[in-house]
Amino acid sequence: MRFKSFIKKLIPGYRMLDVFHAEAKRMAESIDSLKEQIRDLNDKNEYLFWLSQHNEAERDSDTKKRVFLNLPKATGRLREVQLAESFLLKRLKKVCDDNHLSFALDAGTLLGAVRHHGFIPWDDDIDVLMFREDAMKLFDLLKEDDFLSIGLYYRRSGDHIIKIKYKQTDTIFIDIFCLDRIDCDPSNREERWRLTQEAAHRYEAAVIKELEPSFAAFKPNGIPTLIPCIDEAANRLYDEIIKELPFYGHGDYVCESIYNGFAFRHGIYGIEDCCPFLKDALEFEGEKYDVFPDYLGRLQFMYGDIWTIPARINPHHFFEIEDGLDRDIALLKKSGVI
Repeated sequence: MRFKSFIKKLIPGYRMLDVFHAEAKRMAESIDSLKEQIRDLNDKNEYLFWLSQHNEAERDSDTKKRVFLNLPKATGRLREVQLAESFLLKRLKKVCDDNHLSFALDAGTLLGAVRHHGFIPWDDDIDVLMFREDAMKLFDLLKEDDFLSIGLYYRRSGDHIIKIKYKQTDTIFIDIFCLDRIDCDPSNREERWRLTQEAAHRYEAAVIKELEPSFAAFKPNGIPTLIPCIDEAANRLYDEIIKELPFYGHGDYVCESIYNGFAFRHGIYGIEDCCPFLKDALEFEGEKYDVFPDYLGRLQFMYGDIWTIPARINPHHFFEIEDGLDRDIALLKKSGVI
């Protein structure tokens, strides 16, 4: 009797579980259907937009290039930030040119150079790529610089980014992402990518241990924070990690460095797609800068079709710079930077 009573109690529970799973499945299907409807609506709206902009004498691709190039520039505080970052980029270029170093525009900065010959109107930061050995040389070159400062900025997740800033401000910056060479071929490329991603995870975990005593110093909201006391340890840990990978740091392929952390690595590229950088190939805010030889392939890999209207049109990094921005903008205006 006890067993029968137990089964009677158990069966309603199973029935409720089945009902719950059925309802969860129905909700997931409804969400998928809604997403599909939104995608269809976006496609229709974009088609109508480009149709309204089209001139009979133009190809569709020329219409898109013309419209993006002629979009109004940012105004107000956002434009002031862009101008301050643009001036910073010009100074970095001079330092690199004077010392036979090179960097390439990347990510949204590269996209802005291609489509707008400057900032994407709603963008608020600058991204560049350098080989790690060149980026490390900047730390020595800028020690005595009167204008620029450089530092490693950490997050609690263990990843970090090299930032170039004005010496007298704390908000306006350029992000430097690092590249490394890697020895591989088509037969082992996928496997070696997996091994380097696992190494990047180990590197971040080791950096987190070094960061733990400094967690109280972190800024809120995941803002990257300058913590110089662990820089030496972070660099030592990187050297230890790559010693485990005999194929890393040399060869005829290129990847984003393990030094960047797991989340900022996208893949392995043939060296001919990346090097040597095309010298002064694209204009950005009135100055010419280096880019990947296959810079359009790089953009397609990162963003897909770059000639579409983005789903989100808003600054992404203002949360990093709001605290103290008014003070820094006023200071840069007084010094004639903007």
